[in-house]
Amino acid sequence: MNQQQIIDKAKEILSKMSLPEKVAQIMQLSYAHMSEDDRRMWIERGIGSLLHVMGSEAQRFQDMTMETKHQIPLLFGIDCVRGHAMNPAATVFPCGLGMATSFNPEMVERACEIAAREVIEDALHMVFSPVLCLGRDTRWGRVDETFGEDPYLSGELAAAMVKGYQGDGEMRQDTGVLACAKHYLAHGESLGGRDSYDVPITNRKVMEVFAPPFKKVVEAGCKSIMTAYHTIDGLPCTANKWLLTDLLRGEMGFEGFVITDWDNTGRLMWQQFFSPDMRHAAKTAIEAGNDMIMSTPSFYEAAISMVESGELDEKRIDEAALRVLRVKLEMGLFGEKRSYFHNVKNTTMACEEHLRLNEEFTNQTVVMLENKNSTLPLSRDIKKIAVVGPNAHNISSQFGDWTFYTHPKPDFAKTPKSVNISIWDGIANAAKERDIEVAFREWDGPKAVYKREEPVNPNDIQSAQREEASLGDEFGLKAGQVRTCMPDYDKMLGVCEGADVVVAVIGDDPTLNGEERDRANLDLPLAQQKMLELIKEAGHKLIVVGVSGKPLVVPWAAENADAMLWTFCPGMYGGSAVAGVLFGDINPSARLPISFPFHVGQIPVYYNQLPGWHGEKYIDMPKEPLYTFGYGLSFSDFVFTNLECPDSVSAESGDDIKISVNVTNHSEVDGTSVVQLFFRDMVSSVCSTPVKQFKGFERVFVKAGETKQVHFALSPDELAIVDHDLRRVIEKGTFNLIVGDGQYLEREFEVN
Repeated sequence: MNQQQIIDKAKEILSKMSLPEKVAQIMQLSYAHMSEDDRRMWIERGIGSLLHVMGSEAQRFQDMTMETKHQIPLLFGIDCVRGHAMNPAATVFPCGLGMATSFNPEMVERACEIAAREVIEDALHMVFSPVLCLGRDTRWGRVDETFGEDPYLSGELAAAMVKGYQGDGEMRQDTGVLACAKHYLAHGESLGGRDSYDVPITNRKVMEVFAPPFKKVVEAGCKSIMTAYHTIDGLPCTANKWLLTDLLRGEMGFEGFVITDWDNTGRLMWQQFFSPDMRHAAKTAIEAGNDMIMSTPSFYEAAISMVESGELDEKRIDEAALRVLRVKLEMGLFGEKRSYFHNVKNTTMACEEHLRLNEEFTNQTVVMLENKNSTLPLSRDIKKIAVVGPNAHNISSQFGDWTFYTHPKPDFAKTPKSVNISIWDGIANAAKERDIEVAFREWDGPKAVYKREEPVNPNDIQSAQREEASLGDEFGLKAGQVRTCMPDYDKMLGVCEGADVVVAVIGDDPTLNGEERDRANLDLPLAQQKMLELIKEAGHKLIVVGVSGKPLVVPWAAENADAMLWTFCPGMYGGSAVAGVLFGDINPSARLPISFPFHVGQIPVYYNQLPGWHGEKYIDMPKEPLYTFGYGLSFSDFVFTNLECPDSVSAESGDDIKISVNVTNHSEVDGTSVVQLFFRDMVSSVCSTPVKQFKGFERVFVKAGETKQVHFALSPDELAIVDHDLRRVIEKGTFNLIVGDGQYLEREFEVN
């Protein structure tokens, strides 16, 4: 069907529906939170969507809809932020932050096409991804889900995700799934890194920083968007008509449907104290521009009551239901996709094709932060490697949050049903091929005990008291138990004896990052820090490998490690990717999409800070981050020359600004440079123009000794500011262009 036929068909279905049926159609409830009787009741009412069910059970309920009055198919949703990771048999990619280190939209798109195939095979149709929150406060627990701190990079990668899930243009009728971009809007900007708390920003800042990534996914064809939990300047996103209707639909041109996050409508009462009762909350949510209500069962009776009393216009219910029906028709849910599960004969779940793409992608996501005296790649003459640390053989840390390890209930005893290469596995496999001895020491902690066997240290994230307070029963503690960490350092050092190099694998795990895992202290747990210091004191060559869901505070490691690699929840192939870099089989091309703070007190340390800091320094620490956005080392040596751009451009012509630069590989190692383009608006009418803004990138493979010319076409719209009247305008004046990768060239041009 063409678009007009789809609209006509949706209107035809809507015209036959009663008010209660239309209200049910715009609701999404959790299968896991209902009894069987309640599930059947909601199917009979004509509910539009279900959560937390997949496979044969999802198909069973889909089949039930054929017995209902209108035979409208269900839309099944699933959290899928790094592949279909809720299924232990599926392909698990690096987390969003890990994907972003690749600066590779093509690989992101291909990964999400694979995720879509595996999701649809489980009878599911809607993925709550991409995540467009910005990770600008690394205390926030959900940084791992983001693409980092920059709106331009986030928008480019998110648009690629949407194309991977849905298709480029029209929805793929065979394996396309509905992308749901979230959390709209500025979710990661809450005060103090506190999840879903108040966000004290202006509407101008909304449009300048946080709306552009959503505009890009709208342009890519994204058909659903999820509202965020929090408030912006005291107004809940769920109740913000300017945000959901005027900006999203009026200015961005969004045509899909808006869905609330989990019980956002109920939160208007019980958490935000914005609504006195559910009738008010239901009216507020619908009138603001929400089209589907997630996990608020009481919305059903409240919305019906409000329409029947004349306090809510039924036309708004009709609009919402029509949008949901239209998307279902566009997806092909009324056709063969409705029974796709029944027709699957040969599973593609973690098939060879999917695994090979995942391995290739993961190889591009290991960031080399330090490499003193060319410690890496490891010498071919080494005889023994020691591998120690809590994340050396910890697959749950590599997989991270929003996987089968953490949802629907945390269970770290689970094991993947497909590939899972730990850092230890990867090193051991590579060393065996080279006839190198590898010694491994299992980490001793943390563990649950019934009494404290060490003094409580209030500065340690894994100290017993802090663990007891932050984790509770959710992570397997029983009454009277606390978590404590007591590694046997003597045994650890014994394993290191005679080693030519010690690889210490540090970081965090899903008890320390992810949803509802906000942190005030980003230091390494003291047990890990002590381990590093003891290894160094013993005179060993120290290579640090980080596995985490966010940047941590690691200045000691940066100064004292001979080399340091970092991965963000790298998934199935994290171990082989790290080993590939250690032994030189992989020349690292990953760059940081997010800055590492030197100290938590510096936060925020995102690169695109505003000028105007009086004094421009802290008295007790550096003002600069430990590592900044775009940083990452290579075994190649890239040198940039001949930055070319026009001396002046017209703000009114609309023509792209043509920019070029030469990059030469001055080494004997072929490598990939991530050439980055920034600019600074030197003077503007808004006194909050960042010191520089990221506006372009190219991954360029350059052979040893070769020179390549890299071209950019910068849209003039990227130079625009949002003025105090909330208009996007390109102002005349001087702009400073900054291009490079590690080494940067600068050149000014005029806009007239």
